[in-house]
Amino acid sequence: MVLYLDEFVASKEGKNYSTVMIRFKNLDKYLHDMDADEIYGIIADGNTRNIRWYLLGVTCYLRWLYINHGFKPKDLIRNLSEKTGWSDPGFFIHSYDELIAEIDICMNDERNAGRDLERFRCICMLKWLMLSQEEIISVRLCDVKEDRIYVPLTDRTVEMPDEIATIILNHKLQKAPYDGVRMKTYKQDTLIRTTKGESVIVKTLHNIFYQIKKSRKLMYKNIGISAACCKLWELEQTGVTITTSTPLLVHFCNTVEGFCFNDYADFRISMKQG
Repeated sequence: MVLYLDEFVASKEGKNYSTVMIRFKNLDKYLHDMDADEIYGIIADGNTRNIRWYLLGVTCYLRWLYINHGFKPKDLIRNLSEKTGWSDPGFFIHSYDELIAEIDICMNDERNAGRDLERFRCICMLKWLMLSQEEIISVRLCDVKEDRIYVPLTDRTVEMPDEIATIILNHKLQKAPYDGVRMKTYKQDTLIRTTKGESVIVKTLHNIFYQIKKSRKLMYKNIGISAACCKLWELEQTGVTITTSTPLLVHFCNTVEGFCFNDYADFRISMKQG
């Protein structure tokens, strides 16, 4: 049996998994009460592609059930992923303080000697403010004020907390790092600059970011997703019930690169389990 089956398959998240849910519809036991061995035994048919498809459908349902109706999947999602070899990474930063701690580790890593680490830290702050990569490269020096950033690409203003403003303003005033041989200068009037003459594009941003040796928590996409999860968690602690139709969650799904309701479901579980 599948609890809230009709509601799930009619939802945005479940509309592609109706055939998966039918497999469990007429069983004597609820899907969310099964263990990983029982579920795997039902979906395993010798076809690896089908196993993965059914696993994705089941895990999507379990997350949806938890975030909308409070049924806790415990370790079931992880156990199912391990059964088929597709573990769910779920690398989250759980607070701004943890973000800063992770960045400090990178900045003290000898492998990053000679890298423009202040620029890297500034990009992390912009990602924590949930700017898209296209928005980041559009911000000019003149767009950065003491407590806010104007984003010309999307014609919006983003407020900056004091601690983030300090880091971004420091980078705004920064000269290109001395490379040990000669003084360098930045060539652009954008906030994210290089010492090369060409304009900064998304590929440039990726190159700047990925040359830094860092933990998986600081992978580019994970920072923005973690920030969205932390904002939702703060909202939930005020007594608001977060579901897939919560306006802020819907907004983040539409604006934060790579973010979906499954990310918050996993984040929420990790916070609940401590």
